[in-house]
Amino acid sequence: MTLVVSQIAATANVFFASFISARSLVVFDLAQTLAMGPVLLIGQSIAQASFPAMSLKYENKKDFLAIFTSSFNQIVYLTLPISALLIVLRIPVVRLFFGASRFDWDATVETGLTLAYFSISITANALIFLISRAFYAFKDSKTPFYITCINVVLNILISYFLILDQHLPIYYLGFSFSLTSISGLVLMMYLLNRKIDLPKLDIAISFTKIAISSVVMGVALYVPIKLLDQLVFDTTRTFNLFLLTSIASFVGFASYVFFTWLFDIKEAYYVVAVLKQFKNKDKILKQIGEILDRPRTSS
Repeated sequence: MTLVVSQIAATANVFFASFISARSLVVFDLAQTLAMGPVLLIGQSIAQASFPAMSLKYENKKDFLAIFTSSFNQIVYLTLPISALLIVLRIPVVRLFFGASRFDWDATVETGLTLAYFSISITANALIFLISRAFYAFKDSKTPFYITCINVVLNILISYFLILDQHLPIYYLGFSFSLTSISGLVLMMYLLNRKIDLPKLDIAISFTKIAISSVVMGVALYVPIKLLDQLVFDTTRTFNLFLLTSIASFVGFASYVFFTWLFDIKEAYYVVAVLKQFKNKDKILKQIGEILDRPRTSS
């Protein structure tokens, strides 16, 4: 039933987008596709991986909360910086993914703004997957369904007001989507907290640290883009645009990992540990080569 309700929301969004113009429908679809990628890749994957453990431990409050909080922090840690990247680098990202030759400048800007508004709620939508699974672990499938229904109705009403009544541009559909997604997350957290007392202070502190680091990352993304664009790179060429976006992304993510490590975010230590493994890459490659060179015994 939840899928049916979600399909109603998707159909309504198509109607509102097509009401503006045929191009607006394309802009909306492309921006939503880009923004929902991280939601499915990170949010859905972590939620599905956590669900069996939460289902087994739902009667043990301490173990359940440990699994839920760890998964919650992982999703926040991985999705907030992606939101920052897509908001700051929205124009280069749109041009790289969909081709500057296919879009004129106005369409690129519209798609970028729509993507930015969608990106505001990437973390919220990813967390909704996890919190829904938490309710499922308690054998409660009704609550997520009811909240989805409320979200859909609210989204349709806000979209109707913004698009049909106020005649605002297409990117306000992205704004409506993000607003209702964040509202849905808050409501789900509130109801889950009534079911099992969540470690609200720990979650809030961790979220705040990651959010601050993401803002710093946003600044670190913005500065090289502004300094190097036009002055160093001719971004009318795809390779130069790719190079500039890669440099800015590297600087941004490096600053993000550094600040989350500075804030003692546990997930940052995992990233640093992985990076340290590259020091032994020659040894690892040598071992792999030795294994591949070993003669195979016939069975």
